[in-house]
Amino acid sequence: MSLEKLRYPIGRFEWKSKMSEKSFEFHKKKISDYPNLLENKIKNLSSNDFKKPYRPGGWQIAQLIHHIADSHTHNYIRFKQAILVDNPTIMDYKPADWASTLDATVEDITGSLQMIKGIHHRWYILLNSIKLNDLQRCYFHPNRNRKYPLHVALALYAWHGDHHLAHIENTP
Repeated sequence: MSLEKLRYPIGRFEWKSKMSEKSFEFHKKKISDYPNLLENKIKNLSSNDFKKPYRPGGWQIAQLIHHIADSHTHNYIRFKQAILVDNPTIMDYKPADWASTLDATVEDITGSLQMIKGIHHRWYILLNSIKLNDLQRCYFHPNRNRKYPLHVALALYAWHGDHHLAHIENTP
């Protein structure tokens, strides 16, 4: 399998300029369902499986789950900032640096699973409190010098979850 397919088993994210009401409902459901999908994907993994990298040079499965907790927490906060503040500039972070700290390299994923459940629960409530038109609100990503409309952030993180589920599923 090519490195590109190992890195992006479901393909790369596609930025779309608009989101329909149907797509909004679809992505809200993805956010709501994600913690259960993740738990089902890992429930039969052994202790040794959590130590396996999902691809050569990639993170171990436990590290990947810690990354999901960190990344989705960042996005939830960015999302909420953009709901409450006009075009906020968000704080960037380097996922590889965050994945190298002790809390992100331990085999015990309990805390990260709790974070993922809590963030997705809160995010789903927030999503149900807004309208499709609110997804035009943006945050500014200074390191990418780009505005991210919330409909893109929502679709990106629905994709991000599926992306990492595929990594776990395809781990040799």
